[in-house]
Amino acid sequence: MTDQSLKMCVDWLIRCSVLPKDHWLASGNAQLTDLVHHLKDGVLLCHLLMRLHPSAMDPKNFSQRPQMSQFLCQKNIRVFLQACKNVFRMKDDDLFDTQILFNPGDNRMFQVLKTLSVLSKTQPAQRSGIAPFTVSDSGDYMNMKAFSDIENERQNQNDDEESDEYYIYNPTEINHDDKIYGSLIDTVIRKDAQPKTKRDMCIQELVETEKKYVDVLSTIKNSFMIPLKQFQNLLPINEYDKVFFGINKLTSAHTEFKSSLLQACECTSSLSIPDCFVMCKEKFLFYGEYCANLTLAQETVDRLCLANPVLNSKVMELELAANEGRFKMRDMLSIPMQRVLKYHLLLKELINNTKEDHPERKMLERALEETQDLSLFVNEVKRDREMLSSINLVSSSIIDLPKSTHLEEAGRLLMDGEMKVRMSTENGVQTRHIFLFDKVLIVCKSMKGENYMFRHAFVLNYYDIATQVTKEKGQCSITLTEKKRKDSFMILAKKEETLKKWIEVIQLAQDNENPLFAQNEKHSFKMWTFEKPTICDVCRKLLRGVFFQGYRCERTKMNVHKECLKIAKDMDGPPTGTIPPKRISIKSPSATSKVLKTTSSYRGSPSPGFGRSALSFDAGETVEVMSDNDPEWIEGELHGKRGFFPRKFVWDRAPSYERPHTLPRRESAPVTPSYFPTLPHFPTRHSCGNSSDNMENYPWYAGMLSRDLAIDKLNPLPDGSYLIRISERSSSIAEYAISIKFSGKVMHMKISRDQEGKFFLGARTKFDSLPQLIDHYQQVPLDKVYPDLSTVLAIPFRNALRPGRQVIGQCVVKFDYSATEPNQLSLRTGEIITIVSKAEEGKGWWKGESRNGKVNDTFEAGELTS
Repeated sequence: MTDQSLKMCVDWLIRCSVLPKDHWLASGNAQLTDLVHHLKDGVLLCHLLMRLHPSAMDPKNFSQRPQMSQFLCQKNIRVFLQACKNVFRMKDDDLFDTQILFNPGDNRMFQVLKTLSVLSKTQPAQRSGIAPFTVSDSGDYMNMKAFSDIENERQNQNDDEESDEYYIYNPTEINHDDKIYGSLIDTVIRKDAQPKTKRDMCIQELVETEKKYVDVLSTIKNSFMIPLKQFQNLLPINEYDKVFFGINKLTSAHTEFKSSLLQACECTSSLSIPDCFVMCKEKFLFYGEYCANLTLAQETVDRLCLANPVLNSKVMELELAANEGRFKMRDMLSIPMQRVLKYHLLLKELINNTKEDHPERKMLERALEETQDLSLFVNEVKRDREMLSSINLVSSSIIDLPKSTHLEEAGRLLMDGEMKVRMSTENGVQTRHIFLFDKVLIVCKSMKGENYMFRHAFVLNYYDIATQVTKEKGQCSITLTEKKRKDSFMILAKKEETLKKWIEVIQLAQDNENPLFAQNEKHSFKMWTFEKPTICDVCRKLLRGVFFQGYRCERTKMNVHKECLKIAKDMDGPPTGTIPPKRISIKSPSATSKVLKTTSSYRGSPSPGFGRSALSFDAGETVEVMSDNDPEWIEGELHGKRGFFPRKFVWDRAPSYERPHTLPRRESAPVTPSYFPTLPHFPTRHSCGNSSDNMENYPWYAGMLSRDLAIDKLNPLPDGSYLIRISERSSSIAEYAISIKFSGKVMHMKISRDQEGKFFLGARTKFDSLPQLIDHYQQVPLDKVYPDLSTVLAIPFRNALRPGRQVIGQCVVKFDYSATEPNQLSLRTGEIITIVSKAEEGKGWWKGESRNGKVNDTFEAGELTS
């Protein structure tokens, strides 16, 4: 009965277009606890009401990206429940309690389904034309012990996937904007005007779409902006400025940009297309402010037109005159944001169709870097505006916060939640709400409603945090100890995983405030808010966002990104003269001043894969190590050339078991080595080359399994999914096999071993352990051994089976990047990243997981090569 109710509820959410048709909640394997988890940030619930009744709530009243903030999640849920009462006329008895979503072990969990069912039957929902659903009343949704087991398993999974639910499916908005942009901007090339080459076609698309974009800006200005200025009685000047913010400036900039593009297309012109982009980048920086203001502009139009029928009629009259009423004025205001995020895509396509030896190729690549940098800048400005709005909400909710306190000066809100705490200056354990910022940890007492009473503020730079969780009498705790007075502050929880997350985020906050390499004899770098767009003095890229965008040295006045501090520490000050923008590939700290002796010649076989260049050398040469993060490959430099080579081709002074391969030092989390030493004994039946290995921990290990069962497991999974199994024919010695899905079929490969116990495929490269072999073929295509199998071991089958997770592919990191927020992933040059989502690609971010186990965090797409 309840399974059927859950199915009907999910089906209703899909019909309301707040979940995609293929969402994993509709797979038939989901539990009610999965739905509760998906709803607990309140974002989907708020979008649901707006889908049923567009004016049900003001979008600015709820947070679109609450991330790890319990405060923002609860606020979203309260906004949803209040709108259910005020707009949809639902009774208090029909509404679930907010805490159910945060304590899903609560036996009232079924109320969530009941609330949504009642909502589906209200008059506003019925007017949307979406059929309602009915659930049967139930006092005991399931055996609570069984539920508790399910919830614990789900919660453990969610500890690593906390950010997975915050970017919800919103097809109407996405497709709506894309359709408008496509209708107004996209160009169809006439058959009688077909360019001669694909490169010419790319240039024509760029120029023609720019012409249309300038026409759109002119339409906004001439058909709406100028006429409405005459009706200040309907549209007051302060509201008018909000709606048409920046239109004049963008029209002027793009009229000039269009002219330069047309000039660059002339045969006699000395101006090139990449020159046009580089010259206009500074003017295009204004897009950051425009995009940050866009939501306010559209909300202002909606609010004023709803409140004033005369103004609404006038706007509709102008829309009819401008484009026969096909596009609303508010929607046309979103075209500039769509356009600025298209430039790097247009340039990528142009580069793909430009030969390597073309005279413009290098300049086009530079122009691409500039447009990617601009896209990231624009998106981070918008994201920071949202963050500042969230901080203001927190500040207004703390009723007795000292008047001199401005929370935006404490940095970004990284995490918050209700926890048990104990302070050395007070007796007993209290329940308090903790707000964690980059610089300060604020402790409050929860009051009725949405308010909090200020209790304490801890400046994180003055405290040391224990890196281990203490367990005592069934309670776990971590302690922050003041460095001078030794006062302490303890956070307690039942689950060790909860406190580990707090440790990680507190360490991230401390690392943001005082990162590695920030202080030395030459420099004293501090987190800094730059009042205007500023270039990093190391990599020559923009410092992104609107507050605490980077670091500034109090002595030399250098301005840098966090990840650029390592190079900045050796510089005497800002560079002099005009330096062209250049992305500097930063050496990994673990590889500083290290050289290796080559033991044999290497000429690029086996290939490093993933588009990485091979470094060739002869036996006996000395190679400088540039990056040493991969268990099988090293990046090095020799005779001025840089590339990758297999680890086995060099001799290192320390044996491998004395020098485990780890990522560069990070205070925020320990890293587990991924390299396993050689063992002198022959592997036994269930050994993979190291008797201490727990095979069950590997996401690719399936245990003893027949071919038929392997096929059954892999058939429903995407291409590239694989598993390692022990053949049923194994006797005293384990016989391992790889089963992999490729081109829609499951194929099997025997893993052989020689007399020394080394593992290999097809008598080629041999490995001391099974994990080494798997790591190798996660990077090197299998067609080196089996010509018809042109794939790597891409997706361990357990990862592919993870609910809601889809593996898109893998890529290698080109440049270092240091995370500044809990939902970001730090990157190291040469590291392999598994991509699980490109939903935010338009905003410059992908979602993925690193090989050190950190999963489902976002990272800059511009830092990678596929």
